[in-house]
Amino acid sequence: MYRGMLFSSGGTCLQVPGMDNPPARCVRTYPVLEKDAWLWIWMGDKEKADAALIPNAFGFAPDRPMRTGHMDYDAHYQLIHDNLCDLSHVDFVHATTLRPISGAHWSETAPRITSADRGIRLERWFESADSPDGSAVVDTWNSYEFAVPGVFIMRSGRFPPGTAAKCNYAAPTGVVPINETVEQQAVTPISDRRTAYFFGTAVVGDNAPLTPDVNRRIEVVKAAFTEDREMIEAQQRIWDLTPAGDEMLFLPQDKGPFLMRKLLARLIASEAAASAAN
Repeated sequence: MYRGMLFSSGGTCLQVPGMDNPPARCVRTYPVLEKDAWLWIWMGDKEKADAALIPNAFGFAPDRPMRTGHMDYDAHYQLIHDNLCDLSHVDFVHATTLRPISGAHWSETAPRITSADRGIRLERWFESADSPDGSAVVDTWNSYEFAVPGVFIMRSGRFPPGTAAKCNYAAPTGVVPINETVEQQAVTPISDRRTAYFFGTAVVGDNAPLTPDVNRRIEVVKAAFTEDREMIEAQQRIWDLTPAGDEMLFLPQDKGPFLMRKLLARLIASEAAASAAN
């Protein structure tokens, strides 16, 4: 893009402006795959790239009002994982942003958490929650997955009051929501103390057109990400000042982050052992 040199997808130099025979030079290449409108880049050993391990996402449908964005954190990626695996902080960090538009009190209900080989799933009902515009009372079903290497996929559906009980507090099946929202976020380490954060937030269902209310909700969600960053970067500064041997206190809300950290530690150790064996 600067000298006009052309390289093949394998990294071989094919053309240089002003030269009949390009030099025998190569650049490093990385396997790249597009899935669900995300671009996945494998930075490790090419032979170990496995497309089957890529989590599913909602993608970016042209008929779905969505806002996407990116921000960098001056913090270790694990702190962002903790934030996404425990949404009880919504009531406090996002008291004037996400909490009101979600219509629910996240710290007052415990999600059902299940573990998988490469992630965790959290789901729960919020009974008698407020609708996003505050005009009605609804039952809200919220479920999300946090998958390795750091992908957050959440769906929230709002239903008429009483739906939670009719579904026996399990996942709603055969019931059409009044409206739905989806969130998809990805956490990518840059260095030991810096992390890239990508996100997409959308509204689907009856409110699919990008109305002023929908646009306002999306902007509020984006504002909440800035609140998260301020809190998490402050956590990093505190961690850096805290002696490693200090006793840690675990709260009930720490179950999700604990399971995710345990999973990542196992996978990192397994990968390190495999590399050492080679």
